[in-house]
Amino acid sequence: MRYGSDASHVYTADEAQAMREQFAVEAERTAMGVGTGSTGGFGVPAQLDPTIVLRSDGSVNPLRELASHTTISTSEWKGITSLGVSAEFTQEGTEMAEATVTLEQPSIIPERLDISVLASWEILQDWGSIQSELGRLFQDAKDQKENERFTLGAGHGSFEPEGLIAGLAAASVVTGAGTALFALADVYTIQEALPPRFQPKAKWLSTNATMNKINRFVPQASATEPGL
Repeated sequence: MRYGSDASHVYTADEAQAMREQFAVEAERTAMGVGTGSTGGFGVPAQLDPTIVLRSDGSVNPLRELASHTTISTSEWKGITSLGVSAEFTQEGTEMAEATVTLEQPSIIPERLDISVLASWEILQDWGSIQSELGRLFQDAKDQKENERFTLGAGHGSFEPEGLIAGLAAASVVTGAGTALFALADVYTIQEALPPRFQPKAKWLSTNATMNKINRFVPQASATEPGL
């Protein structure tokens, strides 16, 4: 009592050992989960970690990671595409053939994604990190919704993006080896159908379940699965 918070500096060896033993006992009581009123547990202060831990399944957003990003200041993006022109070898003095350029103009209409969470002024003042914590929740919700709609979205008429599956032209669809059948030949057929121009940067996108099914394909007339 005489030395207050500086008492530890003047402890004798026996006093210091007694304090260490006391701290060890208190730590053991805490580890044993002493928290009832009859044992004084209600007087032990609780430690709250204000970090929000996401417990939902969540998702990744691979299409956004692979796609190019363009910022526009209008309500619609328009581009220019072409199938290219033809080249030829000719001998000297021979008139070259004219190569006509055919241009097309694809367009993309951006869609708005909304997230709204109510918070009182009091909680904003009391919880200093709430904005950053909600920001992580917003990003997770955005990734989940984009991942779903970038694949299955019906397009501008439904106020959502046009997904890859909904936007595929009939000529771009690769037919499987059989009805309601997923076979090893389907994997090679998809890979070989991709034009050479796009092969160097091509990426496979699938669920773990689909990739595991591919990895477990076995040779014909064999029942032995490949090793991991």
